[in-house]
Amino acid sequence: QHTVRFACGFAVMDVPVTHALYECFDPDHRADRSDFKGYGEGIAVDAQDNVPVYNITWYEAQMFAEWLGQIFPGTRLPTEAEWECAAMTRADFDWGRVWEWTANDFAPYPGFVPHPYLDYSAPWFGTHRVLRGACEATADTMVHPEYRNFFVPERRDIFAGFRSVAIN
Repeated sequence: QHTVRFACGFAVMDVPVTHALYECFDPDHRADRSDFKGYGEGIAVDAQDNVPVYNITWYEAQMFAEWLGQIFPGTRLPTEAEWECAAMTRADFDWGRVWEWTANDFAPYPGFVPHPYLDYSAPWFGTHRVLRGACEATADTMVHPEYRNFFVPERRDIFAGFRSVAIN
């Protein structure tokens, strides 16, 4: 466990960004879904609007948050602490459908002790970004709001989506 301080007055979206919302930012995204695989597979393209967007890189999630911030100032990706706080304290916080990019670099918590398997996490500090949540392909043992996942930010072949947070 570790102590985290929060900005006062942050509001995290109840659900991950959907395909319909993402298309407001990237109108060509619908064409990219014509060969829809994985989460929502078999759903007609027109019926996918309320499905969380996924196979999104961290950079795309960041650009969306910056775009939305032009409309709603103070909007950005949530920190992993904000995401975890919302997941653990809000009954209306819908998570577990996609892994969700956060604003954080993958770094050790204070007091971190490396796992005996040396290639597990420490080598990836500073080069990977943190994802929170889970997806339909996640093992049950890893589905917990405190679980940290990590990937390189340019990776798009995972069930990774995102949500945004607004600072009041």
